Amino acid sequence: MPSLAFYNRIQVAHLQNNNFTSILAGQHLNDLNMAYNPSISGTIPDVIADMLSLDSLSLNHANLSGTIPPALLGLASLKTLSLANNRLTGPIPPTIAKVVSLAALDLSNNFLVSAQCSSIAIFQELGLCVHSTPRSD
Repeated sequence: MPSLAFYNRIQVAHLQNNNFTSILAGQHLNDLNMAYNPSISGTIPDVIADMLSLDSLSLNHANLSGTIPPALLGLASLKTLSLANNRLTGPIPPTIAKVVSLAALDLSNNFLVSAQCSSIAIFQELGLCVHSTPRSD
């Protein structure tokens, strides 16, 4: 999918329930919802780290695999992150608790593991709404 960088005025893109094959990239987007796009596959692209205005990202039910990229955690304005119901693996990065703007986090129904038992306590201390139910299939 082409970049939306030349559409400087687009700030919100709700593209859920479609058949996109890749994740949209737009430097000025602050709300990107591409949930329920089962034709998206592969890993979360690093280009998301360039979306510095992003405050809400929903990629649930997008057939994503791999790990949560560290670059995603560098988004200082990110308030809502939903990566539920994918095939993500590996540890939940402990640095995710350092994203102070994060208010809602949904990692449920993936194959993630907590690197530290205390990570959920850290999330709760920050007042985050956390869902991290592991998949069993």
